[in-house]
Amino acid sequence: MIPIFRQFLYLLIILLLFSCSKKSTDGVKPPSPTYPIICDAPAWSPDGKTIAYWYSGITKVRPNGGSDGDPTQRGIWFISPDGTNKRMFLWGGDLPDWNPVEPKLIFVMNAQIYTIKLNGDSLTQLTFEGTNRFPDWSPDGKKIAYTRPQPGTGMWIMDSDGGNKRYLGFMSTPDWSPDTSHFVYKFRNEIWVADTNGINAKQLTFLGGDSRDPHWSPDGSKIVFSSQKIAPGYHLTQIWVMNSDGTNLKQLTTEGGRYPAWSPDGNKIVYVRENPKEYSSKQGQLWIMDADGSNKRQLTFDGW
Repeated sequence: MIPIFRQFLYLLIILLLFSCSKKSTDGVKPPSPTYPIICDAPAWSPDGKTIAYWYSGITKVRPNGGSDGDPTQRGIWFISPDGTNKRMFLWGGDLPDWNPVEPKLIFVMNAQIYTIKLNGDSLTQLTFEGTNRFPDWSPDGKKIAYTRPQPGTGMWIMDSDGGNKRYLGFMSTPDWSPDTSHFVYKFRNEIWVADTNGINAKQLTFLGGDSRDPHWSPDGSKIVFSSQKIAPGYHLTQIWVMNSDGTNLKQLTTEGGRYPAWSPDGNKIVYVRENPKEYSSKQGQLWIMDADGSNKRQLTFDGW
């Protein structure tokens, strides 16, 4: 039998632990929910008539941050720049990019890179090992640059049929210049440019956040990209643009944005609005704006 004083001591310890536990949570505001990306990775067709993008299949976003979805609808979709003619192209695909000279699309599925004709024929797997992402056709359609760990995140190049794979260096999310002479890419959370053999690298941004998703304008004079700018409580990603030499840096969005892509004429930019703290039908959707950041217009309204 436990002595009375020991019982009292055990009870006192339990009460103290409960009190400390209660004090540690009193007055602490629970974290606010974050809301999912509905659409992602838009890419403009060479003729300017179609935008390919990834749709998550989310059909309903809840105020608590949860969501409902239809997995059969997840994959690559097409939509016209005016928001009409939305249709599913390929289930399960992600990160689409258009072949500039042939009616083909390149994309990622199950961490491997594939090509497919726009009529749905000739599905071809180009990579067979590792984790491969962000494929990008060269402007002449002869080469493909992509990202793959080696052993950290690195950039590779292969022929358009998947042959002659070679490693270039610790770079990611590459984009070819219009004259095929340079890459713009992410390295150490900033935007850099280098020759297509990986040498003569030059840092273009010094924002101190996480800059990524760079793309040359069709005339080669500008580069658009997204960057996380430190904001109170969390990081908010925005769309930026600069001259191809890194000068004349300008922020184009204030409400959040990622994955920018130019229209073929260079007059417009499609992007994904990203503000994960915003419970709104605007969050995680495709938007279009003029190249100077004006005339923002929502393109998709899925999941709300």
